[in-house]
Amino acid sequence: MAASQEPSLQPRRAAELLDRVEKNIHLVIVGKDRVVRLALAGLVAGGHVLLQDLPGTGKTMLARALATSVGGRSAGSSARPTFCHRTSRDRACSTSAT
Repeated sequence: MAASQEPSLQPRRAAELLDRVEKNIHLVIVGKDRVVRLALAGLVAGGHVLLQDLPGTGKTMLARALATSVGGRSAGSSARPTFCHRTSRDRACSTSAT
């Protein structure tokens, strides 16, 4: 479906959905409000998000919680992690090995 043919989402409804997703993520991620907001902003903008922090700080858990909350999938944690959100135009995702 072309971008011009996609159904529009009213701003109020979009805000409600994002609020629900954020609250769902905060069920498992505590004390990382800014990081969660930035990750959601990256998702909404259709961009990539690099989660960079010390080991054991919840990066993988955040990626999994975000993916689960929006009906996507997280391709795991590695040197080249991949997050894929299922949309009508994205059939598959992968990482490039270098």
